[in-house]
Amino acid sequence: MQKEILLSYELHSGKTFSSVVESLPFPKSTSKYIMKQFKSFGLLDFGDRDNRGAPLKLTSLGVNFVEVLRGDRR
Repeated sequence: MQKEILLSYELHSGKTFSSVVESLPFPKSTSKYIMKQFKSFGLLDFGDRDNRGAPLKLTSLGVNFVEVLRGDRR
């Protein structure tokens, strides 16, 4: 499930955290938890209570990680 969420990033690029959570086919609480974990690992960046509505984006570490998951990079 975590891999699917991270690899679906391109479908959700530029959307807010809330809209991405709504569109994922997993329970909302699970999606929120996983995405917040990705943020704490430095893979994703999105808004928080001080910066509401900031678009979801992969960090440079996240881009590299997705490339490894896809097999584009070793």
